[in-house]
Amino acid sequence: MHVFKNFSVIACCWLYRPLGLRAHNLDANNMKDWILGVIEKLSKQHVDVFFMQLWAIWTERNKLVLNGGEFNPMHAVMWPLELLHDYQSCHPLKAHSKRCKGNVAKWEFPPRGRLKVNVDGAFMSDTRSGGVGVIVWDDSGNFKAAWSRFWPHLCSAFHSEVEACRAGLLLAIHQGWKQIELESDLSLLVAALNNPVDDNSEVSRILDDCRDYMQEFDVIRIRHVNREAKSAADRIAHFAWLDHTIDLNLDEAPGFLQDVLYDDNCNAIKHARGQGITSPSMRQIININNIGVGMSLPA
Repeated sequence: MHVFKNFSVIACCWLYRPLGLRAHNLDANNMKDWILGVIEKLSKQHVDVFFMQLWAIWTERNKLVLNGGEFNPMHAVMWPLELLHDYQSCHPLKAHSKRCKGNVAKWEFPPRGRLKVNVDGAFMSDTRSGGVGVIVWDDSGNFKAAWSRFWPHLCSAFHSEVEACRAGLLLAIHQGWKQIELESDLSLLVAALNNPVDDNSEVSRILDDCRDYMQEFDVIRIRHVNREAKSAADRIAHFAWLDHTIDLNLDEAPGFLQDVLYDDNCNAIKHARGQGITSPSMRQIININNIGVGMSLPA
């Protein structure tokens, strides 16, 4: 228990998002009591993260004992989260079947005057390839833009999500949008952008690019949301992996997004009632029977 709870370098691992856990503050007489105490403080969706982190710390500890070297807290956090994300991507029903449907997060309108940029990455471990997708909405729930691309060479699910983030930021800059909310379902990415730390991972240079691009906006907020709150971005990322890419569609959405865009908009309308947000009328729900003319996203 001392290895997992009391070492200061291990405490850094627990403090990283999404857990934000102060493990040493939880008193316990043995490992079992300590684990049960931690579980009581975590949401259901974070329990899996906790056990993955336990396993990762023990694995990294054994590597140090057998091979020597140094312990990198950021690395010890990143690779188990990537592995868990990969598993949940391949087993969505197992990953989400126990969640209460009534508590599933839905798409929400961004604050007035801002655009919402939903990004997502798809990764297939057997081919080391995937896709990235970007969906943009305005503050009335109207579709603004869609972009996706097949990515033939990826290191991990985290890599695909970071590439999607960079693409979303570049798209917004190219279009001259100055106030945005960018949303990802990977909490590690959101934490890395909101609270940068030094790391030597395979995506560190891409993260540096994203942080530089963030300086181009007057207002920007990077948020973590559940996958259910950005289903359209999730779909185009997976379609991109199947080589159904979108160069750039503005104002008119691709037809294969019709059902998820409609559902997101309707759910947002229901969620907004009584909260001081003007809900769009049914006339404002996007016309998605036609596909707009594409254009290339700048590198």
